[in-house]
Amino acid sequence: MHDSIVFSLGVQDFNEEVLRLVNRTPSELPTEEIVAILRGARVGINMDFLFGLPLQTSRSFQKTIEHAVTIRPLTALQRSVMDTAHGYLSGK
Repeated sequence: MHDSIVFSLGVQDFNEEVLRLVNRTPSELPTEEIVAILRGARVGINMDFLFGLPLQTSRSFQKTIEHAVTIRPLTALQRSVMDTAHGYLSGK
């Protein structure tokens, strides 16, 4: 693995409705496919997530993380927890 090369995938959430509410367009390629390509290139992979977005619940976020674990990125799963993400994103 190329230790000095790490790609960070800003997944945020796997729920497309949540992504639309925060003006994020889902990737053209499924995350699983992107990870497979990067894994083939033997580079590090991070996946970034946000908790506190509109429509998210503890259970829905848990499902997102469980899905991420099944994808098995090479390096680490990172969670960026924003207690007030909705307020932050809407300017409140």
